[in-house]
Amino acid sequence: MLAVALSTVVGLGTVAAACTSGEQQGNAESRVAAWVTDVSIGETIGTLQGDDARIATALREHLSPNTLHAVCAVLEADASSADSTLPAPDSELTDELNNAYRAELAAANDCFNGATQPASTLLTSSVVQRNRAGALLAAAMARITQITGRTPPTTTTTSAGGDIPGL
Repeated sequence: MLAVALSTVVGLGTVAAACTSGEQQGNAESRVAAWVTDVSIGETIGTLQGDDARIATALREHLSPNTLHAVCAVLEADASSADSTLPAPDSELTDELNNAYRAELAAANDCFNGATQPASTLLTSSVVQRNRAGALLAAAMARITQITGRTPPTTTTTSAGGDIPGL
């Protein structure tokens, strides 16, 4: 289920976002700064980081498969939504974020499918993909800072556990 969404959403999000042209004017700094604000990229990255932390908590505390399914599904939805913000007005930033979102989607898929198998290699793969995504998101934030001279805040208005029981 999530694998189909992974390939479909990644492709559609990139195509749909390519049709927007609000960040096409000005120098690189002003284009990226406008895009960062328009798509709330800091909050988007913060949301993905929060999702990753909730999955880690659910695994560490051996929460129920239903809870794990829920947090994995939230990551999938948030990564799909994040993908719809691409492309960024900088190709290197677009590549870093695209790869991060793909890693988050793969992690969500492996997490969801491995939720009922506590010692699953799928859960291990999910951890690897979430760690990879975290490094790519950090690289994207560094790229934004390099271009704009400012680091967008990653704070969100979502509570630590969201609406998921046990978190």
